[in-house]
Amino acid sequence: MKALWRGGVVCLIAVCAWSSAVRTQSCSNSSVALQFGTIDKHEPKRTPNTAGSLTQLYSFVHLFLDAVQPNSFPKDLLRAALEKHIEPAEVARYEAGYIVCLIIAVLYVLLMPLVGVIFACCRCCGNCGGKVKHDQQSLSCHRNTLATCLGAITIIILAGVILAFIANGRVAENVDPGVQSVISDLKDMAELLSSLPEKIRFIVKGYTVPEKKITEELKDVGDQIGNAIILSLESSAYNAVRELSISAQEAVHVTELLQSINETTATLQSRQISLVSGLKHHQEALQAIMKNCRNCSALSPYVGKLQIDANYSEIPSVEKELKSMPTANLTNLVEKGNKTFHDIPQMCRNQTTKKVDAIILFLDDIQKSIMQSSEQFPSLESISQQIANIQNPIASYGKEVQRYDFYRWAVAIALCCVILFIVVLNVLGLAFGIAGVSSRQQDYHESCLASTGANLLMAGVGFSFIFSWLFMLTVFVTFVVGGNVYTLGCRSWHNKEIFAFLDSSQNLLPVGLNISEILGTNFSFSEFYMTCEEGQSMYDYLHHSQIFDFNDILSIDKYLGDLKNQVLNLSVDLSELRLLSDEDKKSFDDFKDSGTDKINFTLLKSQLSRPVVKTDLLGFADLLNQTAQLQTDSSKQKLENESISIRVLHNTTVRQQEKDAERLNASVDALSYISKDLQRNIDNALQSINDTQNKINSTVPLIVQNYAQCILNRGIGYFQQYLMWAKQMILNRILVCQPLAIYVDNVYTVLCENIIDPWNAFWHCLGWCSVFLIPSIIFAVKTAKYFRPILSRPSISFKMEDMFQIPKAKMIESKTNIYANPFNNINLNWNT
Repeated sequence: MKALWRGGVVCLIAVCAWSSAVRTQSCSNSSVALQFGTIDKHEPKRTPNTAGSLTQLYSFVHLFLDAVQPNSFPKDLLRAALEKHIEPAEVARYEAGYIVCLIIAVLYVLLMPLVGVIFACCRCCGNCGGKVKHDQQSLSCHRNTLATCLGAITIIILAGVILAFIANGRVAENVDPGVQSVISDLKDMAELLSSLPEKIRFIVKGYTVPEKKITEELKDVGDQIGNAIILSLESSAYNAVRELSISAQEAVHVTELLQSINETTATLQSRQISLVSGLKHHQEALQAIMKNCRNCSALSPYVGKLQIDANYSEIPSVEKELKSMPTANLTNLVEKGNKTFHDIPQMCRNQTTKKVDAIILFLDDIQKSIMQSSEQFPSLESISQQIANIQNPIASYGKEVQRYDFYRWAVAIALCCVILFIVVLNVLGLAFGIAGVSSRQQDYHESCLASTGANLLMAGVGFSFIFSWLFMLTVFVTFVVGGNVYTLGCRSWHNKEIFAFLDSSQNLLPVGLNISEILGTNFSFSEFYMTCEEGQSMYDYLHHSQIFDFNDILSIDKYLGDLKNQVLNLSVDLSELRLLSDEDKKSFDDFKDSGTDKINFTLLKSQLSRPVVKTDLLGFADLLNQTAQLQTDSSKQKLENESISIRVLHNTTVRQQEKDAERLNASVDALSYISKDLQRNIDNALQSINDTQNKINSTVPLIVQNYAQCILNRGIGYFQQYLMWAKQMILNRILVCQPLAIYVDNVYTVLCENIIDPWNAFWHCLGWCSVFLIPSIIFAVKTAKYFRPILSRPSISFKMEDMFQIPKAKMIESKTNIYANPFNNINLNWNT
């Protein structure tokens, strides 16, 4: 019974799930987004900035160069240079900061060797770094201060030389990749221009994407129209099937209830015969015992009630109603109706196949017509060839640049190693000097370690004098080159001043670089670069819309007439569709007329509401036990036996009758609840099925026409997507000038950020070390002097008796703290 009931519930759940799935299948006039091919082969890669941890150093160098050269981009000066009318005074005024730096560098280059020669002469005379002549009270303090200052300056020089090593390495690392990046960008630019016609043909062939999508929808148009019909009728069909499913469940449940009532009633009636016999037997036995029993008069009322109360033989039979139930499986009929409704897409597909094939052939003709226009786009092969011709000279010069950069790198490494050697001498000098001073007993004692430290410091001083002029000369040469490249090129490039200069000086450019003359229009480098940087189309900027009319070639208006006629001629006929046959309807009518609503439920309830026995057998058994205890003869045993027998009768037969009566009562309640609305529910379900059938016959033609129009609108939408994609690809992908801006930015990154910035950082760090060599020399000389032993010693002449003379103590006038610290208040005078 429970299994059949669960089967009906599963059927209802399946209907609900089917309705939810169908609700998502509707015809939308809006076309889905198509996935067209992309053109990304010539997407240029931006050259990465290799500054890394040196970014702050580069920024500091930029600030220094901006302070040296605060003037703006010299448009007039460069224009005069192009016209070969250079005025030295103007150049000197613009390069004033560099001239000041030149004067400082010249003074450094001249004075450092001169001071070195003077120092060498002084040192040969025993001065300048010699020994301290007299013992000083603060000798240790002076020595520690000088050593600390020298150590700090050495650390500063060490930091500078480390950064110089790193910056020099960055320049060497970036030269070869930079040259290769420029060559690669030129190659990409040439390929970009030479492949334009091929990519135009690719875009025209992109028509196959909407064609394929429309073809797929047309091949599936039968199912889609069928689903649209289902979607339109889902509300009424769902209600009809739901009501029919409920009636089928009720039929299953009613059948189960009738079977249960019939079986339970038979069981109750059969067991009632045995119960009546048992009660009668106990009644007769107790009456016989009571004749010889003392004080048994209290049992008489209970013995008279040992009779059944509920007479189950009076329950009417439901065999007639059970036989009147339909033999057909109503649940299967509901599933059959669902399947018929689900078969609508298959019927529609069978009826639309031929017309769909004709529309697909028409779409193939449109593709052939569009493909004939793919050769009309003009070729840019000549411009691509000119760009390709530039690659070889750049590659040749690039090798020379790499060779000379190797020489530059080697010289820079040598200079940095010299500075590093000076740093090592300072560090070793300080280490040996401090160790030697700490180990000697007196400052006038000779210490090998301290003397070695002093000599190492003096060696560092010597190397500083010998190479300092070379350091400064290298700094100034690289500073002039790198600084001017930054201020004239990189800085003006970054703030777009150089583009403004090119706009105002195109007439001074060589013939091959005068873009305005080539294009025959007023060309602006700055506007063009900004346009390209924003990702706009080169086609729109150069006003070439008349060269190639994409709208005419990619227009589909002339094809829509025939396409519209063929699509709107689609039709579907579902007049033969039946959700529920007449025979199936008769099965539901048989269930409705089964007579379950005419069962006398009142009589059933009246019998089932009465107790099985008129008296409480368990209470009566207890009373028998109590009465037996009052007896002294054989009546006692007889009463006890009867008490046991009555308990057994209650626990077996009476309890089983009570359980079956409860089960029968539940079945009667359920059957009564279902039967009161049974006929109305079946009538409503059959009426809903009829209404749904009528809606199918009346609304299918309109649904088919609406869906055909929907298919047509979606097809037009697909073509419009293709047209918009083609225009976007041509104007904003193929003719986009953003790659040109990226190529220009890559040149800026290679030249300015990856080469000039570390170049300038190198001379800055080398100049940093050169400047700090001056205090390093001063403190090294001073510190070395204090590492050597002092020349004069304190007098040690004394008399022999003085060795045994007891010192005389003198009391200090203050007597208050004489015992606090006696050594503080005693002045020992040693007589020498």
